[in-house]
Amino acid sequence: MKEGVNIPKYTAEQLRWCRMYEAETGWAPLMCDFENGNESFYEAARRSVGWFESWASNALLRVTAHSIPGAPQIETGASSRK
Repeated sequence: MKEGVNIPKYTAEQLRWCRMYEAETGWAPLMCDFENGNESFYEAARRSVGWFESWASNALLRVTAHSIPGAPQIETGASSRK
């Protein structure tokens, strides 16, 4: 932490947002730069949301890239046309 930098105190509204974020995502918000005085709360919160959006999108791509065991087979080709 930088010498002489005041650690920002969280408002009640900011604490509620952080608790909501963690309850909804399962991850603690990325608040280090806010706490170190390098970002506003809004900037740190937006960065947390952006990080989670990226993580969730990547996880979804990885999960859906694999077939689920027991999934019904879809027929393709001329034999499936009526």
